[in-house]
Amino acid sequence: MKVALYVGKGKTFNRLIRLVQKWKGFKYWQVSHCEVVLQDLGDGFYLCGSSSVMDDGVRTKLINLRNGNWVIQGC
Repeated sequence: MKVALYVGKGKTFNRLIRLVQKWKGFKYWQVSHCEVVLQDLGDGFYLCGSSSVMDDGVRTKLINLRNGNWVIQGC
């Protein structure tokens, strides 16, 4: 299983999450959210799944994970 960790600039909500995590002393405070990588579709695009306030709940989404905003980690 792989997860994609969002480290991009993001919106105000992403910055707020990072600020609170940094203030609380979290080791990986640079990450505001993550996606489960479901399928590699090629050319940097992946089918991902997550639950997000920004997307109104559980969803799947096609995301370019090779644009510099993501770190992919294997579990």
